[in-house]
Amino acid sequence: MAHLLLARIAVRTDEPDQSLHHAQAALATLAGLEAPLLTYQTHLLLGDLQTSKPSPDEAYASYQTARLSLETLRSSLRGEELKIAFVKNRLEVYENLVALCLGRNDSGALEEAFSYVEQAKSRSLMDLFVRPAPALTDNAPGQSQLVRTIRDLREELNWYYSRIEKEQLQPEQPSPERIAALQEQASQREKELVETLHDATAADAAEAGLQMPSHLPIEAIRAALPADTFLVEYFRVRDRIVACVLGPNTLEMVPVTLESRVASLLRLLQFQLSKFRLNPEYTEGGLRLTGAGD
Repeated sequence: MAHLLLARIAVRTDEPDQSLHHAQAALATLAGLEAPLLTYQTHLLLGDLQTSKPSPDEAYASYQTARLSLETLRSSLRGEELKIAFVKNRLEVYENLVALCLGRNDSGALEEAFSYVEQAKSRSLMDLFVRPAPALTDNAPGQSQLVRTIRDLREELNWYYSRIEKEQLQPEQPSPERIAALQEQASQREKELVETLHDATAADAAEAGLQMPSHLPIEAIRAALPADTFLVEYFRVRDRIVACVLGPNTLEMVPVTLESRVASLLRLLQFQLSKFRLNPEYTEGGLRLTGAGD
């Protein structure tokens, strides 16, 4: 965490070499830890540093690793790290991947960019609904044995993850033997959970509190569109607003405007609407002055 903080400070003070050094030092430490949150943040920062290089391949690889780490966080296996507040920039990695795709000229770049738009939107929607699974009692009515097994394994995994984190981050010298034993136990339960989920339906997983995020492939979206219909989605890529226009056989992603311009217009609109919360005499006087009351 200290290396990551120093890397961010170096970015603010325009010292890219120092920032890269600390980001790589953070990754070297993370190689021996179970900390997908910090892995996500570090690879996201590395991608930002690498975008200024002539070849975007390194940035693309870093953003992909950050995205996969984010997927790990959203798998509901890690209870404490599921708190969404920690990742205020949780959509930034998708925005950056879309920007890189839009900068490419190959035929699949637009479809790949659109897939990241869909993933980002599904993550945002899921964040609105995420909540801890309610406690399960032995006599809870309507709960299948499969759901109980999933919940039990989740609770055990959360306990092991918490113990591993405490062992790794304790002030005194951590015990590699204890950490290895805890990781082995956690790994066994992860395998059990994966095997159990193979037999579970989406409803079973949802009942057990597991998130099952997914996004439809582009062909499935096209198949759902009525004839002569186009789907228009808007997405923010850094400070740009982009319109994604999907048709039966076409896909376009067109820059529309800047977010800062929309925000400025929105503030002006909110200011005008706020006047209607004032004293009725104020609004009636304004209407008389403009002639709207005639």
